[in-house]
Amino acid sequence: MKKNINKITSIVLLSTFLISNSVYAKSFSDLSKKGDYQWAYSAVDQLSNKGVFGGYPDGTFKPQRPVSFLEIMQVIKNIKNPSSEELKLARDEFSKITKSNKVPSWAEDAINYALYTNIITEKTLKSAVNRGFIQEGKVVFPDRNSVTVYFGRAFGFSGNGDKSKLKHKDLKSIPESTKGYLAELVDANIYAATGSDGYFNGKKYIRRAEVAVVADKAINYLNDNQKPEEKTEDYKTEDLTVGLIEDVKEIKGIVEKIYSNSIKIDGISYGFNKDNIKINDETNLYRGDLESLIGSEVLVKVSNNNINSINILSMKENNKEENNNNSNNEIPINIKARVINSKETNRDDYEISVIVIVSNSEEFVAGSEIVVYSDKDYLENEIVDISGFEINGEIKDLGIK
Repeated sequence: MKKNINKITSIVLLSTFLISNSVYAKSFSDLSKKGDYQWAYSAVDQLSNKGVFGGYPDGTFKPQRPVSFLEIMQVIKNIKNPSSEELKLARDEFSKITKSNKVPSWAEDAINYALYTNIITEKTLKSAVNRGFIQEGKVVFPDRNSVTVYFGRAFGFSGNGDKSKLKHKDLKSIPESTKGYLAELVDANIYAATGSDGYFNGKKYIRRAEVAVVADKAINYLNDNQKPEEKTEDYKTEDLTVGLIEDVKEIKGIVEKIYSNSIKIDGISYGFNKDNIKINDETNLYRGDLESLIGSEVLVKVSNNNINSINILSMKENNKEENNNNSNNEIPINIKARVINSKETNRDDYEISVIVIVSNSEEFVAGSEIVVYSDKDYLENEIVDISGFEINGEIKDLGIK
């Protein structure tokens, strides 16, 4: 299969907007060489300098925005750049399956191709549906463990890479099924051997910034492993807005807690970028200290569980002082989750793996996978309530109610 590298570059990031004029990474208000996402700046710059994708209408790139299961499949398809004949064969064999699982039309070819090339199986697709990866409205996002396996299979890796090359501090928490593919992606220079800040964080979702880095390195890998006669200078710019999943809603409530990268409102935590968040103050009392919002009534605009803007409706006086006085209190944790699997241990209890649906804790975001223990067995896809508490940043007594 011939790979048109320039075409791949032009269509690789589905979750971005095309714009009429070239916008470079230096122009994104939330992305800079010295900012929180400086590690992604070069990759975004390499792709955006070609003028083939941009950011959002407000001038941001939204590097922290999570990427969905369907978007990952679309990115993989675009990187692999299948021929029209391959796509036809994939449609002929798997279109009934994609339609029966209610895959949206924009993603059908990507899912058909993923099934056709064994990147995923029909069982994987059904599991994705059951876990909320394809549902309308609030999308549950796949974690890095799963995405790594998808990318590994997409490049034809065996999953038997040299695990000694992995230097992540949380290596023991990475599933064995992921480690082999991760090692091969590291060997191909698509993933880093040490992850982000030394950690892989496999149970958290993958962000736009990370996808940009993976896409850029994947293009380099394909280019380096491509025969000279297969290379071409042509490329076709396609509409990258197709299939953009943007779950936008407004939430009105009371601010309960401010974390470094999330705000808890009425028991639910939402992510935010403190350097880019827009705040409108109807009270004329706000003085720029986010901690002072605790106890205030706000109206926030949320996109894919991340706050884009805050409208302050009312403020509570002296709430920052009250918060400091209560800083050492136990903070209750409440999680609603879906069971993935359950297995009996040698301690006469059960190890229950779940996917978080809703959580009031910044530690356990929606879409992340966690393990708890119970003296009761649970069925796959059963909805459970998990509770515990946090004190001074340490999680205590987390278990199914």
